[in-house]
Amino acid sequence: MTNTIIRWSICFFVLLSMIQIATATLPSSDNYQTNIFYTAGSFGSESTNFQSITNIDADISGTTTSTNYNASLGLLSTFLFDKTAPTVTLSSPEDMYSSGSSEVTYEYVVADLHIKECSLWIANEKVKTETVAASGTHSITYTTTEEGSTAWFISCKDKGLNEKNSSVRTIVFPATEEEEQDPAPAGGSGRSETIYDESEFGFLHLNEFLTSYIHRNEHLPLPNQTVNFWVYLTEASQGAKVEYHYSHNKQDWTTLESIQEMAGESYSSPLGGYPPHTMIYYYVTATLDGQTIRTPAVGYDLIVWDNPPVGVSVFAKVLDSLLIFWSWIKSKGLFIGIGLALVLTVFFWKYTIKIIKFVLRVLIAIIEFIVRLFVAVTPPAFAFVSTVPGMIIALMLVSAVIICIKLSL
Repeated sequence: MTNTIIRWSICFFVLLSMIQIATATLPSSDNYQTNIFYTAGSFGSESTNFQSITNIDADISGTTTSTNYNASLGLLSTFLFDKTAPTVTLSSPEDMYSSGSSEVTYEYVVADLHIKECSLWIANEKVKTETVAASGTHSITYTTTEEGSTAWFISCKDKGLNEKNSSVRTIVFPATEEEEQDPAPAGGSGRSETIYDESEFGFLHLNEFLTSYIHRNEHLPLPNQTVNFWVYLTEASQGAKVEYHYSHNKQDWTTLESIQEMAGESYSSPLGGYPPHTMIYYYVTATLDGQTIRTPAVGYDLIVWDNPPVGVSVFAKVLDSLLIFWSWIKSKGLFIGIGLALVLTVFFWKYTIKIIKFVLRVLIAIIEFIVRLFVAVTPPAFAFVSTVPGMIIALMLVSAVIICIKLSL
């Protein structure tokens, strides 16, 4: 045991020595502190807002504690300071313009050498910003919800963060029309025609109200498990009749589920007996006050399944547990393998030593073959040791490895 420890110690020392020789640098009393500085002509007036750093006309000098290097690099550079704000002039629409639509195109002229962006302000609120590449005539189109007389202007900013507003103009937008009442029939009262669109049925966005229940992360479905869809409704659907249409693998809509007066609740639709990765297509319709709207048909890939339904055999449940356990083992395979290797090494030490020695002998044979081939071939054939010093260092390291392995045996 003592001899083995001594051999491995010598091996470790030889390897460290070879690595140090191969990677060592020449000693020096210089601490290699480098001070880089530049000299340049006087700048213009100081400003915190500069547009860009281009073409600094300067000489770069480097200094270490042992030697001065004052080679002029002559970098052609210049600090460009931008202190001038853009000029913004409104073109159209004219002041006090009466618009027949809420969508209006606002035209303006901006002048600046380094313009960046311009923004439209309506009712003292920034409503839209667009990138502007150069001076000239530009426009911004925007649809507003404002009604009546409203103030607007354009503000522009350059790359030096200088910003300026245009003059302020007034535009008159049309007012929302009142709902017309149908004439009251004889002996009756008038009624209001109510039209519902998708914006009022906010719950009809599939990402917000239709999803599947995730039972476990391993994604190991068993045959004939049940998949559940939950349809989430909000208070916006109070009093609506909601119908959930779905089919599998093709859009034939052979199955229909109807949800009656279930606003604000969730609805579970079990789709049992489908094999894994069945493509389910579905769409939802909602009817309120005689008006019906629907969502577009979308596909959903069933990669996650719900709990087994009632009546599944005990064997299937045990198999389910075994599959989950096997999935856990596969995800932890590397750590479990290392642990088993360590345990086997401790309990079967003698056999482990024999296996290690056998592997080392094979390794020696391979290395010696490579060394002989290396010596027989000219240096340029090996790109990584194509120089004479590289050859010498490589041979020293390979020899050190062989010596260490033989000492350990």
